Amino acid sequence: MPELLLDALLQAPPRRGLMAFQWEISGDGGQWFTWVGQGCTDLLGVEPAELMADAARFWQLVDADDRTPLKLAQLRARANGGALDHICRITTASGEAKLIQIVASPLPPAPSLWSAFALDISDQQRRHEELAQLHQLLQQQQESGQQLQQQQARALAEAHAALARLATLDGATGLPNRLHFEHSLMRSVSLAQRHGRPLVLLLLKLRGLRQINAQHGYLAGDQRLQAFASLLQASLRQGDTAGRLGGSEFAVLLPESEASDARQVLATLRAAFAASDLLSSPALALAHGVADCLADDSADQLLLRADTALAACADPAATKGHASPA
Repeated sequence: MPELLLDALLQAPPRRGLMAFQWEISGDGGQWFTWVGQGCTDLLGVEPAELMADAARFWQLVDADDRTPLKLAQLRARANGGALDHICRITTASGEAKLIQIVASPLPPAPSLWSAFALDISDQQRRHEELAQLHQLLQQQQESGQQLQQQQARALAEAHAALARLATLDGATGLPNRLHFEHSLMRSVSLAQRHGRPLVLLLLKLRGLRQINAQHGYLAGDQRLQAFASLLQASLRQGDTAGRLGGSEFAVLLPESEASDARQVLATLRAAFAASDLLSSPALALAHGVADCLADDSADQLLLRADTALAACADPAATKGHASPA
């Protein structure tokens, strides 16, 4: 484990329901914990030494229906060389049911070694369910002909707004989240093919964000994500759609567009990126991948081609003041 990251994990203030850890995944799929923080006892109900002695103990706590999806998410993240962001259910050693979110990133130069956090989001899920129940109750009152008082009407509007934000927007940037963007992608691909119109998908990745998180904390990283999201929205044309896919990856749908239009949008974004003081210290790099929608493309195929182009983008010169052409 890099000394700087270890220091950051050890010095981070304790937070209830948060566990920092490292795991290692071998080529044959075997995995074990190389370091586990004290938050393990609060989150899982087991001691750190128990997990480090037997990684199977963790998988015993994961809900049986969630084990395979979590392992598949690990494999996809490892194959893509990107971050893992996954939600699953667990039952602690004391029998308490929890919903946790696991966020992990590989630690170069050893891609088999991952740094990760697990966070208890059970309260967030309960709030979401309470809002859904309130929404259903108020709808039933409307259907039965009852007259809503002013306070009830306000509660209904607030419940609708809260549900819409939870379902469609990324909490850190305010952009459409991955689920909402993928729905937009499928709809756009279908319309483009039905009417024979051009469509371009642009993927963007901020390189260096993980180092900022490790050195300066996740608040500093979130500030840069928010700043980049603002630059991205200001660089788009009317009708273009941007979203955050997760981690430091963003995506843009460019309807009625060719590759040359994507280059123009990218040039505008890079100019704003180069002029931004907030994104310059420490320096970040901007990598991109572009793919045109083909006549027989599915949304997944278009996304895969753009992701392949993004992975192949050797763009170290794309740091502030050194924007490379699209």
